[in-house]
Amino acid sequence: MALAVNPPTTLTFYGPFNVVSTTTLKLSNTGSDRLAFMLKTTTPRRFCVKPNNGFLEPNTNVVVQILLQPSLPGAPDDESNRSKFMLLWAVVSDNEQTDIVSFWKQHESLPEKLQNIKLTCALCPKTIDKETQTDSDREDLTSTSEQNCLDPERIVGDSSVSELECPICHNILWKPVACKTCENAFCAYCIHKWIKQHDSKSEKLCPFACTFEEKRAPSVLNKLLSKLQIYCAYRDNGYQQILNYDALETHQKTCEYKSIICSVCHVTITNQNLTDNSHNIRQCFTDVQKTQTDSQVQVHLMTLLDVIDRQNKRIEALESQINGIPS
Repeated sequence: MALAVNPPTTLTFYGPFNVVSTTTLKLSNTGSDRLAFMLKTTTPRRFCVKPNNGFLEPNTNVVVQILLQPSLPGAPDDESNRSKFMLLWAVVSDNEQTDIVSFWKQHESLPEKLQNIKLTCALCPKTIDKETQTDSDREDLTSTSEQNCLDPERIVGDSSVSELECPICHNILWKPVACKTCENAFCAYCIHKWIKQHDSKSEKLCPFACTFEEKRAPSVLNKLLSKLQIYCAYRDNGYQQILNYDALETHQKTCEYKSIICSVCHVTITNQNLTDNSHNIRQCFTDVQKTQTDSQVQVHLMTLLDVIDRQNKRIEALESQINGIPS
């Protein structure tokens, strides 16, 4: 049995703390056994965890949302900083046909059958600056726009694209800019991050050790990029059409096969699953009602209303695109 936890030791919450602050904990079942999990905290009045328990099938994952309740004006955050979480998990045997509440009633008092992971809390007053995100911060994002890079393996065909690679990330140039001094091109995200990490008080230096002054990428480079044929970032989710470079960003904003987290059960699904009803949010909410307290159900109800609102906005955006197509 194997349960991977990310982050592995510390749950970090970012301010401001006069409003709800949310972080996530990703649980991945990398083994062949069905697992049950439960997340407990030393200060339950300060945190809302959803889901706080559940089953995890082999080779699947769940993203747990942990909400830190707002602090009262002038109140110290020492209590939240000292708060701790314990993740309990156990293997579910093949002959156990029970709901999650009954499972934990039977097993919580049997320590020999349980594994546990302890997590601490850290409160950071500032929010994350996207320009300083590390590669590990971005590894779970899937679209080109979110990752700010384009993997060469997504290029259709076997033609060489080495002249279109960024010298920093070694992926295909994405939203390229160039250095006015040496004429080399970089992904905009990569060079801005490089300059920030290698900041010099005297001058900005590019990776080729020359003074960096940004300019537009050469038009010939943009023309070469525009000719690329590219697989959608969500190809593994079922989208098989091939896109050109210039259409990539717009497509990925509305792609039906984009990976999303179900706001009720927190399983990874796609927009297409919601469209064709292969993942039914109503059923998710019904299942949640059976295992949660009234206050937790209320939180899920508000989440469900948010889901409906987002879907209505997506429908309006798609209708606007359709209306803009000449008849």
